[in-house]
Amino acid sequence: YEELVREGFTIDVLVADVRAEAMKYDAVFHTYAQLRDTWATVAQNHPSFCRLDTIGHSVNGNLMLAMKISDNVNVMEGEPRICFDFSIHGNENNGCEIAHYALIQIVEGYGVDQDITRWVNEREIWLVPIDNPDGLIARTRANGNGVDCNRNYGMAWGFGSNGGSGPFSEPETQCSATNRGWQGSG
Repeated sequence: YEELVREGFTIDVLVADVRAEAMKYDAVFHTYAQLRDTWATVAQNHPSFCRLDTIGHSVNGNLMLAMKISDNVNVMEGEPRICFDFSIHGNENNGCEIAHYALIQIVEGYGVDQDITRWVNEREIWLVPIDNPDGLIARTRANGNGVDCNRNYGMAWGFGSNGGSGPFSEPETQCSATNRGWQGSG
């Protein structure tokens, strides 16, 4: 904060004490099933600008999902494409919750909020809420093979923990690396 202020940035503090504010609420993370089913319902209720795709399957066969958000959700328009990829470690739920919050904000803001409406109308937005559904279900960092998928990518493969038998040896990282199913769909 201080460094940004020294650099001349103006910063509005919205919540002075984030920890105190968070303690006011009972934190409950969504389960894999809740996220999967809720996202399916959102897509079903907003088919004109939300489409839920299965982009792969985890080691244990759980769906890996991606929500496409666009004003012409079933057309590939050549608009700028942005993908937000949220949770690779199953025991780190914050990413899934941020993905869910972002989806709800976009759905509730489309046609109401000028900026959100413009983003949806002028881009393809992809939200990938869970890269490791097996880990989320089991509440572990690792996938169903016991591999830390974050260490299974090509860059610094295996660094620091169990990265699997080789770079991209796990279906979860293969899916995100090749963008199967969602990169060119439409």
